[in-house]
Amino acid sequence: MQIFSKELLEMDRNTVKLMIDEMQEEIKNKEKTILAQARIIESQNNNVESLMNRIAELERELSQK
Repeated sequence: MQIFSKELLEMDRNTVKLMIDEMQEEIKNKEKTILAQARIIESQNNNVESLMNRIAELERELSQK
C-alpha cells in the first residue's frame, strides 16, 4: 500500500508540474500578444497625432483665407 501511495504522490507532483509549465507557456504567449498589440496601439496613436496635426494645419489655412 505504501508503494501505491508514493506512486500516486509522484503522479500528483508530475501533474502539478505539467500544469505549471503549461500555464507559464500560456503566460509567455499572452505577453507576446500584449506586446504586439501595444506596438499596434502606439502606431495608431502616432497616426492619430499626425492626422490631428494635419487637421490643425488645414484649419489654420482656412482661417487665413
